[in-house]
Amino acid sequence: MRYLAILLLMAASGFSQEVNIAKDTIELENIVVEKDNRHLKLKTIKLTGPCFYPEGMSEAAEIITLVRDLPKGDLNAVTFYFNELFADKDQYGKFRDTEFELVIYKVAEDDTPGEVITHDTQPITVAKEARGRVKVYLYGLNLQGERSVFVGLKRITGTLKNEFFLSCLCNGQYKYVTLVRSEDTQNWKRRWECAALKIDVSVITGK
Repeated sequence: MRYLAILLLMAASGFSQEVNIAKDTIELENIVVEKDNRHLKLKTIKLTGPCFYPEGMSEAAEIITLVRDLPKGDLNAVTFYFNELFADKDQYGKFRDTEFELVIYKVAEDDTPGEVITHDTQPITVAKEARGRVKVYLYGLNLQGERSVFVGLKRITGTLKNEFFLSCLCNGQYKYVTLVRSEDTQNWKRRWECAALKIDVSVITGK
């Protein structure tokens, strides 16, 4: 059984949580961001765009986005973005501490979620004061050779509306695929208003 190690780090300035375990202008960036002394290269795919939509996972316990064309290598980390889009104190006052699990699925031939990859995931706690990125480091997951995956979050706690907001891309609905479901036994449904989760996926590519 593979395990996801968890390490929580709260930055002193702002919020940063790190967890260790055609007219379309949206950019899919592939950037080399680091090289260590063992000649390992870390490449990051960033799903970003000109505008964003606040996703509260209404009527959904799980949300995932298809990430294509990953570089060859081992999956290193996934970064999500929370509660960035509101400056209204009344809105922030409705937020609640919420727990999630990271979920990663292989991609079937018809671009639907296949076999789940992550197992025994410890909860990712997002505090109601969270503003910004939540980075989940992945260890012990043998993802070498996976060129496309569905990546997302499964909510463990919370049932009310507007308890938190994930940052989603607000355009690119025909370029990206985002799916939701209310429970494990339900069918996946397309989340058109969320073209894609705003996420960064990093891969270790060299040896």
